[in-house]
Amino acid sequence: MKVVIDASPERLSSITYYDGIGNQIYPPRQIAIDDIKNYMLGVSNEFDINEIVVAGPQNYTEKLVKDLKATFKTVNFTLA
Repeated sequence: MKVVIDASPERLSSITYYDGIGNQIYPPRQIAIDDIKNYMLGVSNEFDINEIVVAGPQNYTEKLVKDLKATFKTVNFTLA
């Protein structure tokens, strides 16, 4: 499974889940950046996810990426 997070300080962050072949499996969810980790833990665990893509300004997403890497240790991260 692949998770795409699009975060920006101007709006709520968007989080979308995709299956292994690129099909969207959950509708995109608009959520505050501070709630993303807890939302993801409620929907999946680290062994369900192959890749997390985080898009947005690096200074804004830095804390989120650090928290996600600590929580989802076996997942590949891509910064866009």
